[in-house]
Amino acid sequence: MCLDQLQTVKIKGIQYSRFVQNFIKLLLASSPSLKVISLSCNTKITSLEDKLKIKRDLRKIHRLSLDAQVIWC
Repeated sequence: MCLDQLQTVKIKGIQYSRFVQNFIKLLLASSPSLKVISLSCNTKITSLEDKLKIKRDLRKIHRLSLDAQVIWC
């Protein structure tokens, strides 16, 4: 699949896991035109430690597009 023109990705109703993290990593590494990945979780993450870990993990991922943002809600 060619991801050269992909600009926006919205994923709703997910549970954050290694699989989701690897999928995001694949998208960010393969999409030079990507602007936004928006993730909506199906379960409430209440632990501040868990929230910070997810944000830290998402920030570390290499992006082919320097404009790409990952929005976690």
